[in-house]
Amino acid sequence: MNGEMPSEPLLIPVGDAALLLELGTRLELSLARRAQAIADTLEAEVAGGGLPGLGAVVPAYASVLVHFDPDRVDLAALAARLMDLSTLPPAPYRHSTTHHFDLDASPAAAPDLEAAQTACGLGRAALLQALADVELEVAFLGFAPGFAYLLGLPSVLALPRRATPRLHVARGSVATAGGQLAIFPCDMPSGWHVLGRVSEPQAAALFDPTAASPCLLRPGDRVRLHVSP
Repeated sequence: MNGEMPSEPLLIPVGDAALLLELGTRLELSLARRAQAIADTLEAEVAGGGLPGLGAVVPAYASVLVHFDPDRVDLAALAARLMDLSTLPPAPYRHSTTHHFDLDASPAAAPDLEAAQTACGLGRAALLQALADVELEVAFLGFAPGFAYLLGLPSVLALPRRATPRLHVARGSVATAGGQLAIFPCDMPSGWHVLGRVSEPQAAALFDPTAASPCLLRPGDRVRLHVSP
């Protein structure tokens, strides 16, 4: 997601049963917070009996995808409502929790740490300290169940994706690419740089389908990493 924010929000049809409200094209928390504020407002209106026929509302970095029943929704009216909501300012999240994770940065848990040191021009201790010094914020969830995109890394730690993706990255891995950081909720392929791993009990809690709230991290939550010596 590179480039400049459009001069005004864009409304894009997605098939015949969804609209995408695009607020911008940059990775920044202000846009993610605006998208979440719009989603919260729509969900509150639906819960209050308004907007009949509206389905899932999915906020992302700088957009909101709104599903609807085309047999029950006046498309023009919904489009007008979304454009009205596009002017909402970033709003405080309804819920926000700070989560603390212990980061194992041993060679086995952090296969890309040495290469990241070279790319960032930092020694091991300095790079790990930079990770520990920041409070990251969950911008949104996507890609896989419980996968939270975290923003707030210092610019010195901004790395592109790996030239060659790995076919397997273990659950609990802490990885970064494109100025983002994530703690992987399950085993998966990835082209992100793996800088460490959290303990298995903490990793298992990231996505638990048996829990009342399956995803541990929610938009607006904060994350702190505590690095093992």
